[in-house]
Amino acid sequence: MGWRKAKELLLTGVEIDGMEAEAIGLINKAVPIELVDEEVEKLCDRLKRCAPVAWGYTKLSMNKVWETNHKSGLDFEVESLAMVASQNEFNQSVFDDFINGKQPVFVKRKNVTYDWG
Repeated sequence: MGWRKAKELLLTGVEIDGMEAEAIGLINKAVPIELVDEEVEKLCDRLKRCAPVAWGYTKLSMNKVWETNHKSGLDFEVESLAMVASQNEFNQSVFDDFINGKQPVFVKRKNVTYDWG
């Protein structure tokens, strides 16, 4: 959401519905209340299929760019790429699955982000 729209909403206190919140980028997706659990389950299932090491370093890199200056963020991104490559997460079986149109199965080997419990 743009800075001007954020300011408008904060300063005027205008309430918006989910569809408008999605349209302006305040939220990722608006769904009817009765479909929320189903949509959350779909998102979680999709995230579980992702490469865990690459996924973790992607999150860390995005946070680093947001929290620091652009150059530091890019430096961290390069370091993250090296870390992901060193974990051998994208091995031959992953590439074979990709070429054959199958969903690769990734095995979690390293906790990259903080484990809340």
